[in-house]
Amino acid sequence: MAYIQYKKDGWQKVISLDEMDTGTFGRGEECDYQILDPQVSREHFKVTRGGNGMFCVEDLGSSNGTFLNEQKLSPGVHELSNGDRVKVRGHLFVFWEMERDAVPGSDMKPAGDKDGRPGFRTALLNQFSDISGGGK
Repeated sequence: MAYIQYKKDGWQKVISLDEMDTGTFGRGEECDYQILDPQVSREHFKVTRGGNGMFCVEDLGSSNGTFLNEQKLSPGVHELSNGDRVKVRGHLFVFWEMERDAVPGSDMKPAGDKDGRPGFRTALLNQFSDISGGGK
């Protein structure tokens, strides 16, 4: 099973990748995973599953860049390996392939922007609460 563990300011959330072929991450409402941060581009990066079943990451022409294991991504698709760290400003996404019972739990609380719209954390809690055994 493949997962992305999102970490920010001491919080974390686990996203299952097994039921997706492509997921976009960015500030825009059209993204699969919205990150409410003005330093994040509207469509910042995407994670895709290739025909060989391997997952890859690609920067989508972001202003501030996407980093894979502390190296700024060059244009194109980059294969992900277990434990790889994708970083966008202060947001960290760690790629894991492991058994379901070994997936880290989540202690992330709901949060939104100043206008009360649900943010990345709230959306993830609502969409993926079953991964960590429920809990809001």
